[in-house]
Amino acid sequence: MAKSIYSYWMRNLGLTLFLAISGVLNPTSVILFKTSYKNSALAQIVPDRTLGAESSVINPNVNIEGTLSDQIEGGSIRGKNLFHSFEEFNVREGQGAYFVNPVGIEHIFSRVTGNSISQLLGKLGVLGNADLFLINPNGIVFGPNATLDLKGSFLATTANSLIFEDGTQFSATDTYAPPLLTISIPAGLKFRESAGSILNQSQGQGLGVQPGKTLALVGGNITMQGGIIGVPLGRIELGSVAGTGQVSLQEIDSGWTLSYEDVQNFKDIELTESPTSLGTSILSTFSVDGEGGGSIQVKGKRVTLTSGSQIAGNGANIVISASETVEVSGIASGRFSGIGSDSPLNGKEGSVTINTKKLIVQDGGLVASFTNGRLRGDQLTPTTVPGGNLIVNASESVELKGNAESLTGLLSRTRSSGAAGNITINTGKLIVRDGATISAESTGVDLLGQSIETGQAGNININANSLSMNQGTITAAERSQSGGEEGANITLKISDLLRMENESLISATADDSANGGNIDIDTPLLLVFPPTGSNGSDIIADAETGNGGKITINSQGIFGIEEREKSEGNQSNDIDASSEFGASGQVEIDNTIDPNRGLIELPETVLDPNALVAQNPCKLGSESEFVITGRGGLPPSLSEDLSSDATQVGLVEPAPIESRGTEEQRSSKAEDKTSSLPSVPTTIIPAQGWVFNERGEVVLVAYDPTVTGSQRLRENGERCTSP
Repeated sequence: MAKSIYSYWMRNLGLTLFLAISGVLNPTSVILFKTSYKNSALAQIVPDRTLGAESSVINPNVNIEGTLSDQIEGGSIRGKNLFHSFEEFNVREGQGAYFVNPVGIEHIFSRVTGNSISQLLGKLGVLGNADLFLINPNGIVFGPNATLDLKGSFLATTANSLIFEDGTQFSATDTYAPPLLTISIPAGLKFRESAGSILNQSQGQGLGVQPGKTLALVGGNITMQGGIIGVPLGRIELGSVAGTGQVSLQEIDSGWTLSYEDVQNFKDIELTESPTSLGTSILSTFSVDGEGGGSIQVKGKRVTLTSGSQIAGNGANIVISASETVEVSGIASGRFSGIGSDSPLNGKEGSVTINTKKLIVQDGGLVASFTNGRLRGDQLTPTTVPGGNLIVNASESVELKGNAESLTGLLSRTRSSGAAGNITINTGKLIVRDGATISAESTGVDLLGQSIETGQAGNININANSLSMNQGTITAAERSQSGGEEGANITLKISDLLRMENESLISATADDSANGGNIDIDTPLLLVFPPTGSNGSDIIADAETGNGGKITINSQGIFGIEEREKSEGNQSNDIDASSEFGASGQVEIDNTIDPNRGLIELPETVLDPNALVAQNPCKLGSESEFVITGRGGLPPSLSEDLSSDATQVGLVEPAPIESRGTEEQRSSKAEDKTSSLPSVPTTIIPAQGWVFNERGEVVLVAYDPTVTGSQRLRENGERCTSP
């Protein structure tokens, strides 16, 4: 089993995802795409007249770097800003469109005021170093052969207008009045209802900018259909906005950073395959490559990666935020769908953070942080840069669902000299099932005798209301010698229930001389179902030649699992911290009930009991009463003895049974009783007290026996009389 997993890592992770982003492999470079666009019917670039005498000028059929192109001149210059306005803006396949970059211009702003989407099927560029902004609220399409030729940053958006720091707006929809152009820098993108969509189908070279710059696509629905985006050491921004709102822009050293604090609603972002004439798939890929650095931010309502789509970076910080769902699923053409960051040879590690309501990873999907080193020919160059952390914040749930054919889950792994990163999950409900895994591991490399002793495995920290495992695994493993360091640790803080069944496993194991890791479980209830297969569900922190780890379980109830040494094929649920050749570890189980749990903390201030007793409104402040009613012959409380003052009330005796007779006789008796009753009903008088009669029985009386004088009932007056 371990060998098959190792082979899977080598084949699918080391040689596909993270070697592809480092430039060793380009699995999409030889695949063709059949486009359905008809270039003959596609209009080119048409300027409008909203800028008056400063309108854009198109110089067609200019040979620019071997490509027949439209050269865009003119426009309105304000300080370091250049403004262009178009009725239509399209680039035909096989052709180009280049903006002239006058001296001193740092930002080029172009808008489309007509009603057509922009179809960019060829090459779009700038003849200089300026950043390029393209605004078309109707929508933007990047065709299969679309490319960018820029030395600055590129931002394409379907926002309605660009807002500047001085409050000026460069609007693509409100063009009735002459535009107020400005020398200040842009501060935000303003959206109204129904923002247009952005579609990226670019393949091969894809869409890219120079190292250290920003490439941003911000609009309504964003679809990467076989599209590729690549930025070395730079920044990728992908945002999907619904309804009104403003996306903030801030200029930084690497271009631009975007924030969404003023956006209330979002639309969907989808990365998926595109059919080709060869019957295979073109895969959507984000990559930030180089010697470490860069960042990727994706913001939407539902972010979906399917059919082998990937968001990956080399030393990049990746943040995926979705107000509803992030879903990663499926394999296409031997390539898994995934989100991952790999450590560079030099520089700083990158991290992966997912913020959402629900995270779903299934059917071969992976979310991972790796420390792999670099393969060049038959040589593997290790890296000492540690792996980045993998952090999941899912307010409602995290569901990991595997299958029998592929590895699925959340992973942190090192097969180089650098230590692996940690995995942290904060969620309401965590489900790990059908072979899915949460794994932090150190794995040795034996490539052509070449052997590396590897870095430390990462730790796993899970905070959840409930954890359900059905043929699922949570493992932190030192799978080869790592200098005798301590093993990786697992900490589970589950506030309601931890449930295990169907050969589920929680393990912090170690191979070779490494010590087993520690497992710390804190949950009110640990419930392990009886085994259904050849093995049970286990909690293991064992070792090979090193020492076993420590397992600590704090729970009010532990059911279905016991401490015993684990062995293959023993149909039992085991807790084991042993070592094959080293010292056994410790197992500490505390299932005592915390007397303080669930209790309400009382206030420190003591209440005045007089304030809790009802006051006589006619004698307020003079006197009060507090009456304790007896319990029918029983003492007032269980802690008191029966005294002579206790009220002695016996049980009620049943009414005497009438003598039996014929129905006629019984009817006659009933008539006699009825005739003896008074014709006027007797008034019921409430009892005012009680006395003992001559037989020692309690009799309720209509007068107060403690009062002398008149026993006439006093009227309940509505007002208090003066004393």
